[in-house]
Amino acid sequence: MASYSLGTNVAFKTGTLIKIPSVPKVYKVEAGGVIRWVKTEALAANLFGSDWASKVKDMPESFFTDYTVGADLE
Repeated sequence: MASYSLGTNVAFKTGTLIKIPSVPKVYKVEAGGVIRWVKTEALAANLFGSDWASKVKDMPESFFTDYTVGADLE
């Protein structure tokens, strides 16, 4: 095992809703590791259904830098 080098973290699948524990923002993952802030709960419900909050995945804060923040979803 020691001869194997560590690779990069595996990104969440495109379309996944993610957040980190210290920030109340929910982001949508897009292709190429871009994340876009979903600005309102109403928008989240419109785009992802009334159960959108149950679809949000928590991500370790150390992985946040693996993503590029894109334009907000409005």
